[in-house]
Amino acid sequence: MKSHNVAIFLAACLPGWIVAGAAHAQEQDLADELAAAVALVEKVLGPIEQYAKANPESEPLPDIDYEAIRLQAQADRTRYEQVITGLELDSVDSYNPILTEAYLNLAGKLEVLGMYEEAGAVYDKALQSIRINNGLNSIEQIPILEELQENSIAMQDWEKVDRFSNLAFHITRRNFPIGDERRVRALDDLGQWKLRAVRDELTDRYQLFVRDTITMYSSERELLEAMPEYDNKGIHLAILHLGEAKARLAIAQQILDRPLRDFGTSGQQSYTTQVCRTVVLPNGKVIQECQTVEMPNIDYYLNPSVRKNQEISSNLLDIRRSIGDAYVQLQKEGDLAQRSALLVEMQDLTNAYNTFITENSL
Repeated sequence: MKSHNVAIFLAACLPGWIVAGAAHAQEQDLADELAAAVALVEKVLGPIEQYAKANPESEPLPDIDYEAIRLQAQADRTRYEQVITGLELDSVDSYNPILTEAYLNLAGKLEVLGMYEEAGAVYDKALQSIRINNGLNSIEQIPILEELQENSIAMQDWEKVDRFSNLAFHITRRNFPIGDERRVRALDDLGQWKLRAVRDELTDRYQLFVRDTITMYSSERELLEAMPEYDNKGIHLAILHLGEAKARLAIAQQILDRPLRDFGTSGQQSYTTQVCRTVVLPNGKVIQECQTVEMPNIDYYLNPSVRKNQEISSNLLDIRRSIGDAYVQLQKEGDLAQRSALLVEMQDLTNAYNTFITENSL
């Protein structure tokens, strides 16, 4: 679970007059109090809470009282709800940043309690607040969309995961130009999610998911290739080449798994022809006897297999080309850590490709 400035004892740290009515204090004073409380609590208890949220089913660490954390989260939930009620009733601006922060903190408490559906609804309120304040395409939405993705994963609501992932990339693309590191990473995050959804059978739209992923990678790559040289351009192109290769390997697997009837033609399974033979009669006269017979159309049975193998081979060729292009790009100057990670990724993909070839005798 990603961190989002959630404080375990925040409500207890806030002055009582905030709960009673935020309108009685200056907004900046309230913001300062909120920030100070968050900073204090995160310094002391932030790591514990983050571990508990990220590892809900793991073995407890020594000296961590998870029941106390749960009880405190429950108490904080009540306090945050009181804070939000006061802000909503007393604030002139229902969508001020302080209320947005309160929504985020409440959602975090609900997640600690395992109340993911309720947390998602509160995250939606925070998202709406930011949209009204900053615009429909504001980059400030990204952290909340990431939280909504994680929340939806916890609920195994894969349609929502896909919707929030697509929206995060759309907003990133609107805010950052071609070649920006954040844009490339956002695209790759979306591509990796779609490939995971296909691999783990999280969607029944697997063909659409994979083909959309290929189009997404290839379109961005073509735009990037037209750009003048800049630092890390080779790294970015390698990311896109490898992403496209992974998607094409998924397509090849899908084609292999499909039955031959999917590759059939509209022709006939058989055709009629005349078969004649020479016959010598008892009187020595020679004649031809002909009859109409039905013969199997060999092309009808061979073409589906040929067509299937051609589609697989075409994707395998594209995979080899993409891996080779990625390798060429990684020979250029760029961030060494990223380059090393991508070389490992390229080797893993090459191994997966070779395994696919070997296991299926292609």
